[in-house]
Amino acid sequence: MDVWELPKSLNVCGKDYKIRTDFREIVDILRAFNDPDLNDTDKILTMIDILYVDIEIVENMGTIYVLSDGNPLTQEAVTEAIQKGVEFIEAGTEGDNKPKPRVMDWEQDAPLIFPSVNKMIGHDVRALKYMHWWTFLGYFMEIPDGTFLQVINIRQKKNSKSKMEKWEKKFYNENRKLCDLDKRLSKAEQEERDKLNKMLG
Repeated sequence: MDVWELPKSLNVCGKDYKIRTDFREIVDILRAFNDPDLNDTDKILTMIDILYVDIEIVENMGTIYVLSDGNPLTQEAVTEAIQKGVEFIEAGTEGDNKPKPRVMDWEQDAPLIFPSVNKMIGHDVRALKYMHWWTFLGYFMEIPDGTFLQVINIRQKKNSKSKMEKWEKKFYNENRKLCDLDKRLSKAEQEERDKLNKMLG
Protein backbone atom coordinates (compact mmCIF):
# COMPACT_ATOMS: atom_id res chain seq x y z
CA MET A 1 0.00 0.00 0.00
CA ASP A 2 1.47 3.35 -1.06
CA VAL A 3 1.46 5.63 1.98
CA TRP A 4 2.21 8.65 -0.25
CA GLU A 5 -1.24 8.44 -1.80
CA LEU A 6 -4.71 8.63 -0.25
CA PRO A 7 -6.22 5.35 -1.45
CA LYS A 8 -9.82 5.26 -2.64
CA SER A 9 -9.73 1.58 -3.58
CA LEU A 10 -8.00 -1.61 -2.46
CA ASN A 11 -6.63 -4.31 -4.74
CA VAL A 12 -7.93 -7.72 -3.70
CA CYS A 13 -6.73 -10.74 -5.67
CA GLY A 14 -5.89 -8.55 -8.66
CA LYS A 15 -9.17 -6.61 -8.73
CA ASP A 16 -9.65 -3.03 -7.47
CA TYR A 17 -12.55 -2.52 -5.08
CA LYS A 18 -13.77 0.99 -4.29
CA ILE A 19 -13.75 1.78 -0.55
CA ARG A 20 -15.40 4.30 1.73
CA THR A 21 -12.66 6.55 3.08
CA ASP A 22 -14.32 9.28 5.16
CA PHE A 23 -13.06 9.24 8.74
CA ARG A 24 -16.60 8.87 10.13
CA GLU A 25 -17.05 5.56 8.32
CA ILE A 26 -13.77 4.19 9.64
CA VAL A 27 -14.62 5.33 13.18
CA ASP A 28 -17.90 3.39 12.77
CA ILE A 29 -15.79 0.29 12.00
CA LEU A 30 -13.58 0.91 15.05
CA ARG A 31 -16.67 1.33 17.22
CA ALA A 32 -17.97 -2.01 15.91
CA PHE A 33 -14.63 -3.61 16.84
CA ASN A 34 -15.28 -2.48 20.44
CA ASP A 35 -18.93 -3.59 20.50
CA PRO A 36 -19.34 -6.38 23.09
CA ASP A 37 -22.56 -7.53 21.39
CA LEU A 38 -20.66 -8.48 18.22
CA ASN A 39 -18.59 -11.64 17.97
CA ASP A 40 -15.32 -11.61 16.00
CA THR A 41 -17.01 -12.81 12.79
CA ASP A 42 -19.68 -10.10 13.04
CA LYS A 43 -16.98 -7.46 13.60
CA ILE A 44 -15.11 -8.55 10.47
CA LEU A 45 -18.31 -8.70 8.41
CA THR A 46 -19.23 -5.21 9.64
CA MET A 47 -15.82 -3.94 8.53
CA ILE A 48 -16.24 -5.46 5.06
CA ASP A 49 -19.81 -4.15 4.76
CA ILE A 50 -18.91 -0.58 5.77
CA LEU A 51 -15.52 -0.32 4.04
CA TYR A 52 -16.10 -1.90 0.63
CA VAL A 53 -18.55 -0.16 -1.70
CA ASP A 54 -18.73 -3.05 -4.19
CA ILE A 55 -18.85 -5.94 -1.72
CA GLU A 56 -22.02 -6.86 0.10
CA ILE A 57 -22.82 -9.23 2.93
CA VAL A 58 -25.96 -11.32 2.38
CA GLU A 59 -27.48 -13.80 4.79
CA ASN A 60 -29.74 -16.51 3.41
CA MET A 61 -31.20 -19.23 5.63
CA GLY A 62 -28.44 -18.85 8.22
CA THR A 63 -25.59 -18.87 5.70
CA ILE A 64 -23.57 -15.71 5.15
CA TYR A 65 -22.37 -14.87 1.65
CA VAL A 66 -19.79 -12.25 0.70
CA LEU A 67 -20.72 -11.05 -2.78
CA SER A 68 -19.41 -8.71 -5.45
CA ASP A 69 -21.61 -7.99 -8.48
CA GLY A 70 -23.92 -10.75 -7.25
CA ASN A 71 -21.15 -13.37 -7.33
CA PRO A 72 -19.64 -14.96 -4.21
CA LEU A 73 -16.03 -14.09 -3.43
CA THR A 74 -13.58 -16.93 -2.98
CA GLN A 75 -12.29 -17.63 0.53
CA GLU A 76 -8.91 -16.32 -0.64
CA ALA A 77 -10.51 -13.04 -1.77
CA VAL A 78 -12.45 -12.67 1.50
CA THR A 79 -9.27 -13.28 3.52
CA GLU A 80 -7.34 -10.77 1.42
CA ALA A 81 -10.18 -8.22 1.65
CA ILE A 82 -10.02 -8.50 5.44
CA GLN A 83 -6.22 -8.15 5.48
CA LYS A 84 -6.22 -5.18 3.08
CA GLY A 85 -9.05 -3.54 5.04
CA VAL A 86 -7.12 -3.79 8.30
CA GLU A 87 -3.98 -2.44 6.58
CA PHE A 88 -5.99 0.52 5.28
CA ILE A 89 -7.44 1.27 8.72
CA GLU A 90 -3.91 1.11 10.16
CA ALA A 91 -2.78 3.52 7.41
CA GLY A 92 -0.39 1.03 5.85
CA THR A 93 1.61 0.49 9.03
CA GLU A 94 2.04 -2.94 10.51
CA GLY A 95 1.81 -3.43 14.25
CA ASP A 96 3.61 -6.14 16.17
CA ASN A 97 0.30 -8.05 16.55
CA LYS A 98 0.86 -8.38 20.29
CA PRO A 99 -2.28 -7.73 22.33
CA LYS A 100 -2.04 -4.43 24.17
CA PRO A 101 -4.14 -3.07 27.01
CA ARG A 102 -6.87 -0.73 25.79
CA VAL A 103 -5.98 2.91 26.39
CA MET A 104 -8.68 4.64 24.38
CA ASP A 105 -12.23 4.25 23.17
CA TRP A 106 -13.41 6.15 20.10
CA GLU A 107 -16.89 6.54 21.54
CA GLN A 108 -16.06 7.42 25.13
CA ASP A 109 -13.14 9.66 24.18
CA ALA A 110 -14.88 11.53 21.34
CA PRO A 111 -15.45 14.62 23.56
CA LEU A 112 -11.66 14.77 24.05
CA ILE A 113 -10.54 13.66 20.57
CA PHE A 114 -12.54 16.11 18.46
CA PRO A 115 -11.47 19.31 20.27
CA SER A 116 -7.84 18.14 20.02
CA VAL A 117 -8.09 17.45 16.27
CA ASN A 118 -10.07 20.68 15.76
CA LYS A 119 -7.26 22.62 17.43
CA MET A 120 -4.79 21.03 14.99
CA ILE A 121 -6.74 21.99 11.85
CA GLY A 122 -8.23 25.27 13.03
CA HIS A 123 -11.92 24.38 12.70
CA ASP A 124 -14.41 21.65 13.59
CA VAL A 125 -13.60 18.52 11.61
CA ARG A 126 -17.18 17.28 12.07
CA ALA A 127 -18.44 20.26 10.04
CA LEU A 128 -16.47 19.07 7.00
CA LYS A 129 -18.41 17.07 4.43
CA TYR A 130 -15.43 14.77 3.91
CA MET A 131 -11.97 14.07 5.29
CA HIS A 132 -9.97 11.02 4.22
CA TRP A 133 -9.29 8.62 7.10
CA TRP A 134 -5.52 8.85 6.63
CA THR A 135 -5.66 12.66 6.78
CA PHE A 136 -7.74 12.51 9.96
CA LEU A 137 -5.43 9.86 11.42
CA GLY A 138 -2.40 12.05 10.63
CA TYR A 139 -3.93 14.93 12.59
CA PHE A 140 -4.93 12.53 15.36
CA MET A 141 -1.36 11.19 15.67
CA GLU A 142 -0.01 14.73 16.00
CA ILE A 143 -2.35 15.86 18.78
CA PRO A 144 -0.24 18.13 21.01
CA ASP A 145 -0.14 18.02 24.79
CA GLY A 146 -3.54 18.59 26.27
CA THR A 147 -6.27 16.85 28.20
CA PHE A 148 -6.58 13.91 25.79
CA LEU A 149 -2.87 13.06 25.96
CA GLN A 150 -2.87 13.46 29.75
CA VAL A 151 -5.72 10.97 29.97
CA ILE A 152 -3.94 8.50 27.63
CA ASN A 153 -0.66 8.80 29.58
CA ILE A 154 -2.46 8.15 32.87
CA ARG A 155 -4.22 5.11 31.41
CA GLN A 156 -0.89 3.77 30.11
CA LYS A 157 0.73 4.24 33.51
CA LYS A 158 -2.20 2.55 35.25
CA ASN A 159 -2.07 -0.38 32.81
CA SER A 160 1.67 -0.85 33.29
CA LYS A 161 1.41 -0.10 37.03
CA SER A 162 4.00 2.67 36.61
CA LYS A 163 4.27 5.36 39.24
CA MET A 164 2.28 8.49 38.48
CA GLU A 165 3.63 11.96 39.10
CA LYS A 166 1.99 13.92 41.90
CA TRP A 167 0.11 16.17 39.45
CA GLU A 168 -1.06 13.09 37.51
CA LYS A 169 -2.48 11.53 40.68
CA LYS A 170 -4.27 14.80 41.44
CA PHE A 171 -5.61 15.00 37.87
CA TYR A 172 -6.72 11.36 38.02
CA ASN A 173 -8.50 11.78 41.36
CA GLU A 174 -10.32 14.87 40.06
CA ASN A 175 -11.17 13.34 36.65
CA ARG A 176 -11.77 9.62 37.19
CA LYS A 177 -14.76 9.62 34.83
CA LEU A 178 -12.51 10.90 32.03
CA CYS A 179 -9.56 8.66 32.87
CA ASP A 180 -11.22 5.31 33.58
CA LEU A 181 -12.38 3.46 30.50
CA ASP A 182 -15.92 2.18 30.85
CA LYS A 183 -16.25 -1.57 30.82
CA ARG A 184 -18.42 -2.12 27.79
CA LEU A 185 -21.19 -4.54 28.62
CA SER A 186 -23.17 -6.57 26.13
CA LYS A 187 -26.93 -6.04 26.11
CA ALA A 188 -27.38 -9.30 28.03
CA GLU A 189 -24.81 -8.27 30.67
CA GLN A 190 -26.43 -4.83 31.01
CA GLU A 191 -29.89 -6.38 31.41
CA GLU A 192 -28.51 -8.71 34.11
CA ARG A 193 -26.88 -5.78 35.91
CA ASP A 194 -30.08 -3.70 35.70
CA LYS A 195 -32.11 -6.62 37.04
CA LEU A 196 -29.69 -7.05 39.96
CA ASN A 197 -29.72 -3.32 40.73
CA LYS A 198 -33.54 -3.34 40.69
CA MET A 199 -33.61 -6.26 43.13
CA LEU A 200 -31.17 -4.47 45.45
CA GLY A 201 -33.33 -1.34 45.32
